[in-house]
Amino acid sequence: MPNCNTIAICNQKGGVVKTTTTVNLGVGLAMQGKKVLLVDADPQGDLTTCLGWRDKDSLPIALPDKMLEVMQDKCKEPTKGILHHKEGVDLIPSNSDLFDFEISLVTAMNREAILRNNLNEVKRNYDYIIIDCSPSLGMMTLNALSAADSVIIPVQAHYLPAKCMTQLMRTITKVKKHINPKLSIDGILLTLVDNRTNLAKSTIDAMDDNKKQLLKDLFWEMNEVSSRTESVSETVITETDDGNGNIVQTETTVTRTYLYITVAHKTVDEMASQYGFNQEQKDYLTELLKPENNSLWAAALYGINYSDDQIVTVALTQIGNVGGDPYWSWYGFGSRVEWCACFVSWCANECGYIETGVIPKYAGCVNGVQWFKDRGQWIDGLSDHTGIAQKVENGIVYTVEGNSGDSVRQKQYSVGYYEILGYGVPQY
Repeated sequence: MPNCNTIAICNQKGGVVKTTTTVNLGVGLAMQGKKVLLVDADPQGDLTTCLGWRDKDSLPIALPDKMLEVMQDKCKEPTKGILHHKEGVDLIPSNSDLFDFEISLVTAMNREAILRNNLNEVKRNYDYIIIDCSPSLGMMTLNALSAADSVIIPVQAHYLPAKCMTQLMRTITKVKKHINPKLSIDGILLTLVDNRTNLAKSTIDAMDDNKKQLLKDLFWEMNEVSSRTESVSETVITETDDGNGNIVQTETTVTRTYLYITVAHKTVDEMASQYGFNQEQKDYLTELLKPENNSLWAAALYGINYSDDQIVTVALTQIGNVGGDPYWSWYGFGSRVEWCACFVSWCANECGYIETGVIPKYAGCVNGVQWFKDRGQWIDGLSDHTGIAQKVENGIVYTVEGNSGDSVRQKQYSVGYYEILGYGVPQY
């Protein structure tokens, strides 16, 4: 059957119902009249046991035997040893010998392709081949990913299995790039879900974060990143009281070094060719790479988003204000203070965000950071200056800042600039 579809059921975390998924999917397809071969690629042999062959070590031929034949170029009877189950599926069983065989694969020639070469000899007899992978990212799992057309990832609705999925995504990305360009992800299958628990709900919500991580991995694989630095010197005037009621001005030359990062996208056609995208995927990628969607990339790659337009609009009306009196006096100070946080709070208050709890009222940056941290809305480190992120475009963060040279100013920084120490992310 020339259109045989090979699917790997994969997650390096155990106990996520890989084997049960393999059996149910295989039997379900068989009930629809499809010819199905199940492959037990786990040395523990749970799939073999589940299908009724409990004394698996006594089987005359198992997966390690068939893969050894390929390594020794002795695969003369590719269907020999395949077992037939009453539910209409066939099985290449596993046994404990697969533990030792997996170790031997480390030094084998063309080691990632041995299972694929074996299955190529029998796939003409089947509509579907489904591989039950071991709970690891070892050589057998790499062989399974090399042999597969696609992957289904069962994930238990618990924290640790979901956390492990990120590493699997990265492994799949590398396999796709270096070993099996046609490999795709059919989907993430949530298992053992109890919707009554907050943990399950939060795990479901975390799937988006894992998709973002995959997007990051793919992005850096598919695009070229270059950087340059530029040093700019400026004169800073500091005013101090000499103790006699006189204001003394001191001029200091400050040199700032800016890091500019440039990301050069491959064309849609280049990406599609490299990763085997179909026309629908190409159309989606074309849409995603439009300039108006830069904010989506910024959110996924850098963890920051376009700000809410309302607070930005208010902030922009204050450009040019010198001294900050409206902001620190509104806060309740009787004389000038370092007023960058007062400015942000004032703008937030004008929008009604303080009353509704979207943004805190704060005069100290540390207090503002802690407010966002307590709510899980803080990204990165600490800060001693604060402003409002207006937008992110073409790798540049645009801001509106109070107390910037004692005035309200618009500024811009390259994404990843060392002076950007973190982001509070309001839930508008």
